[in-house]
Amino acid sequence: MTTAVSTIKCSQPETYFEYHSRPENPKVKSLKEELLKVFRSRVVNPKWIKGMRKHGYKGAFEMAATMDYLFAYDATTNL
Repeated sequence: MTTAVSTIKCSQPETYFEYHSRPENPKVKSLKEELLKVFRSRVVNPKWIKGMRKHGYKGAFEMAATMDYLFAYDATTNL
């Protein structure tokens, strides 16, 4: 959706992320804020990386999936 809007309007739209792990207290943030949180809490977090290594191939899959998701967001939203 973001790519379609930016292509048609020739400008980057505001994008948001709804965090609803607690349905009684949903939160909405900018997508940029959410991506920065994921980057800090996972990609560059030595504790997360160490924890993923303990899970063998499943941990490696989770690490690769995280990078895939971030790449997809970058490719479609320029964030």
